[in-house]
Amino acid sequence: MTKTVHPVLKKTGAVLLTVLVLVLMAVPAFAVTLPDAPTGYVYDGANVLSPSTESYIERTGSALAEACGAEVVVATVDFTDGEDIADYAYDLFNKWGIGDKKANNGLLILLSIGAEDYYAEPGAGLTDVFTGGVLDAMLYDYLEDDFAAKDYDSGVKKVYARAVEILEDHYNVSYFTGTTNNANANTNYNYANNNTSGG
Repeated sequence: MTKTVHPVLKKTGAVLLTVLVLVLMAVPAFAVTLPDAPTGYVYDGANVLSPSTESYIERTGSALAEACGAEVVVATVDFTDGEDIADYAYDLFNKWGIGDKKANNGLLILLSIGAEDYYAEPGAGLTDVFTGGVLDAMLYDYLEDDFAAKDYDSGVKKVYARAVEILEDHYNVSYFTGTTNNANANTNYNYANNNTSGG
């Protein structure tokens, strides 16, 4: 014996299916909300950095950008809203436009505190400087231990100083404090171009 569907129910089901398809098409795809770009070189959305570290990053980042156009930016967030940290870093880097537009010589150091993860995203103009191996070593040697110990402030300061040091070597510029090159020193950094010309 075959079962028949009442014509009214059949029509109602078709209408509901059509409405559901239209609703799903009208809903935009899930998009991660990215924070707006900071006015300087640090965005501490997770609130884990001290004022002195933020000040150090702002001073050093500004001096580096003035000397060679490269920019190193630090961002801390609680989570990446379900997005893979590499994809989030890539999207954030591009939204913020880190580095010189033509040279594409920026570097983003991203910490996702709640996810207990971190990542570094270089611009296309620095991929020969910050290769995968260089980035892995930099993050492991200068951030990993402090990050694992939840001493984000110290780790960020160390890894930022190392990133700047790598860029100094690449662009042949250097900062001088007069007494020390210690990244923890509370001093102003003045960059000087070390390029020399001869006949």
